[in-house]
Amino acid sequence: MIKQNWQKNIIISLLFSSFIYYLWKLGILYSYSFFPVVKEGRLHIFADWSGLMKISECYKYGVNVYLPNDCSIT
Repeated sequence: MIKQNWQKNIIISLLFSSFIYYLWKLGILYSYSFFPVVKEGRLHIFADWSGLMKISECYKYGVNVYLPNDCSIT
């Protein structure tokens, strides 16, 4: 009885994983859950991290990032 449950769990996991994989490959999952950022004809995968990267660059150059500033590192 325990062996049957184990096999059943494996089968369900494989079916669920393949379902998610095909939704992702067809673009259905990506288009409804993630909003891609296209800027200047390029796809930016981690666009939400760009603000943090800019802050770290400003901090590196000695700008106080905790106060309002106009750090324009590009």
